[in-house]
Amino acid sequence: MLLVLALTLGLLVPALAQAGGAVSKVKNEAVSDSASSTLTQKKLGHLLQSREDAFTNPQKRLTSHPLLIPTGIHDPDLKPSALAVLAYTQQVTTSPISFEQTVTGRIPASSEWGGYLYETQYVLEVPSRVSSFWVELHGGPGDIDLFMRRGSAVTPTDPPHCWTDATEYDWRSTTDGPDEEIRVSNPSPGRYYIAVCNWADTPQPFQLTPYRETQPPPPPLLSVSPTSLSFSAQEGGPNPSSQPVTVRNTGGGTLNWSGSSSVGWLSLSPTSGSLSAGGSQQVSVSVNISGMSAGTYTGNITFSAPGAQNSPQTVLVTIGCC
Repeated sequence: MLLVLALTLGLLVPALAQAGGAVSKVKNEAVSDSASSTLTQKKLGHLLQSREDAFTNPQKRLTSHPLLIPTGIHDPDLKPSALAVLAYTQQVTTSPISFEQTVTGRIPASSEWGGYLYETQYVLEVPSRVSSFWVELHGGPGDIDLFMRRGSAVTPTDPPHCWTDATEYDWRSTTDGPDEEIRVSNPSPGRYYIAVCNWADTPQPFQLTPYRETQPPPPPLLSVSPTSLSFSAQEGGPNPSSQPVTVRNTGGGTLNWSGSSSVGWLSLSPTSGSLSAGGSQQVSVSVNISGMSAGTYTGNITFSAPGAQNSPQTVLVTIGCC
């Protein structure tokens, strides 16, 4: 009996020490900081107690995270509950949130180790051309944490607890106290899920606000195609059919363009227009052979757009006549 107890303690004590090392990473501030370590030590105590319970109490084994299982102990009953994870995922509700919008809520108390992950998660749509964005969380007076994930909801491995190393997330802010912030630079456009966690043993009110900085829109960019046209005509015959030229704004903003001809026998319609980003407009180019003698004639159509990049653009027009 004494030998069994000694072996058990020999396995359990290193495991508890390992758990303590893991939990010290949960918060950004070290446990040795006496001025701000009270809540961190509380979380550590909850985790160690839960680890001991997982080892000694079979009723708590099915919901224990595998990191709580003492090292070297093999017991098939000590496993995370896939059903618990599925149940949490199914009961998560989402609520849309916009930049500069503040939402308020109240997180239920954390009655066990690992905190309580609020089942309402906030969904933020991040568009393109956002240079950075950040999410601020304020509440308390108890300790609350902030998690965020792109593309899918934040999911705890051991619901409803949000012990950080056991949570599926992309960003977190887990300082001791009621104020948290996550910042993301050059974010990919998409849907971001935001979750909050309560480590206190009483319900905690909170307010959540996302902010952003946007990149300035690109300037308009003038594009014209084709860049050359060729006509042919017979003496005494009709004018050749008109041909199209397409004017595009391949940049941003608004492109205000105008076109002009360098010779009298060459014309275009319309002679001006306005294009939003990505817009295009077709211009009809015509030639008039009246008074022309036999030969080859050339002229230019010039398109310009004040303030636009790649301006002006020239289309070379050639006609063989008579």
